[in-house]
Amino acid sequence: MNIVIKEAEEKYVIPCVNILQSTEMGTVYFSNCKKTVDLLLHALAQRELFVALKDNEDCLGFMYFMPKGVFGSYPYHYCFLLISLYLQLHLSKFVFMLGS
Repeated sequence: MNIVIKEAEEKYVIPCVNILQSTEMGTVYFSNCKKTVDLLLHALAQRELFVALKDNEDCLGFMYFMPKGVFGSYPYHYCFLLISLYLQLHLSKFVFMLGS
């Protein structure tokens, strides 16, 4: 299995919403599907949404990273989620590759 981290494309927004809404955080804070889609489309337009893909196809997780998120100057990880099956195996790889 090959895991690829790359900047998201629009086709990955719905899989990201599904991953988010399958979590406790998602059901509490992101239960409105339209608002969640709009949020991720905004992140995509800002080039701040990244995805982890299995074999360059299946979306395993995503990260919304704002390089100038806090006070317009400091990086901020808005949201970071991986499907729990892959969390332990690939968390460090995901963080490392995004930081590069």
